Amino acid sequence: MSNNLPGDPVKCAEIIVDVVKGEGTALGKQFPLVLPLGSDAHGGIKEVCEKTIGQLGEWEDVICSTDFPRVA
Repeated sequence: MSNNLPGDPVKCAEIIVDVVKGEGTALGKQFPLVLPLGSDAHGGIKEVCEKTIGQLGEWEDVICSTDFPRVA
């Protein structure tokens, strides 16, 4: 290990146990399908999501153009 990574593996393990047990920081939260951990994961995923939302807006007319016409 380079000791240059921001994540603390002990904290990570504690969070995983909390999530599996539904206790501590996970108390009252819905069990996630995916649980990215770490500030680096949060930043990277947020950036990808924001780009995807932007592309959805830019391409909305094309994306939705394949629907059957609505019958009134």
